[in-house]
Amino acid sequence: MRYTKNPLVEVVAQVRFPRVLEIDDQLPSDFQRALRQDYPLLEVQEETLAVMIGQGPNKMMADDLPRRTTVYHFIAPDRVWRISLASEFLALTCTNYEKWEDFRPRMMVGLETVAKLYPIIYWTRLGLRYRDLINRENIGLTNVSWRELLAPFLLGATIADPLIEDDSIPETDVLAAQSYVSFQLEDCVLGLRHGIVRKEQNGDSSAYQIDADFYLDNQIARFDLDAIKRHLDRFHANAGAVFRGCIQERLHDALDPQPISS
Repeated sequence: MRYTKNPLVEVVAQVRFPRVLEIDDQLPSDFQRALRQDYPLLEVQEETLAVMIGQGPNKMMADDLPRRTTVYHFIAPDRVWRISLASEFLALTCTNYEKWEDFRPRMMVGLETVAKLYPIIYWTRLGLRYRDLINRENIGLTNVSWRELLAPFLLGATIADPLIEDDSIPETDVLAAQSYVSFQLEDCVLGLRHGIVRKEQNGDSSAYQIDADFYLDNQIARFDLDAIKRHLDRFHANAGAVFRGCIQERLHDALDPQPISS
C-alpha cells in the first residue's frame, strides 16, 4: 500500500565503487550530455575525504592527509530528483517520493549511463535509505502522545515512567532522543537511526524521525546491473515492512493508507 499523507522526506540509493580517476581528472561532460534532458541543472560540490591508513580494526585516520573529491549533482527542473556522481559513487536522491516504480527506473538509467561511460568493474557498497519525518500537526494528531503512535521499542527512555518517582516524564521535557541500531537481515544489513527531533521554527513542537538504511558493505561484487536491481528490489521490500513495524495502528490509519493498483 501507499500512504496518501506520506511522511517520507528523502529517499537515497547509492552505489559505491573503486575510485575512477577519469572522473577526478576530466569533467563528466558525456555523462551530463546523456542525462541533460531530465537533469538539466548542475551543481558542483567539493568534499574532503579522510584517508584511512592500515587494515582491519587497527587502521587509523590520518587527519593530516585529506583528499578532496568533486561531486557533480545533476538536478531535475523541479529539484525533486538529483543524480550525484563522484569518482567513488553514484547516487539518486528524491525529496518527494511517491512510488518505487518511479524511483527504480531513474536509478537504473544512472547506473546504465555510468557503466557505459566509465571502466567500472566492481561495486563495494550498495545502499537504499528511507528517511521518514512524522509531524503530528500535519496529520491531525497534534495532542496525541508518541507512545500511542510508535512501537514501544523505538521510544526507550522517553516513555519510561519509573525514571522519576510518582510521576511520568512530560513529553515536552524530552529535549532530544536519538538512537542507532544495526540489524543483520536475511539479505542485507539494516542501520536504523530514530528519535525525536525539535523543529526550531515551532519552538517546543517536535517530530519523530525514522531513518532506515538498507545496505551491503565491504563487497567486491561485479558491476552487474541485473544483480544490482535485484538487491535494490529486496531492500525496497524490506523497507515497507520495517516502517510498518515501527508504527502503531492509529498512526498507520492517520497516514491514510491506499492499496497500490496492479
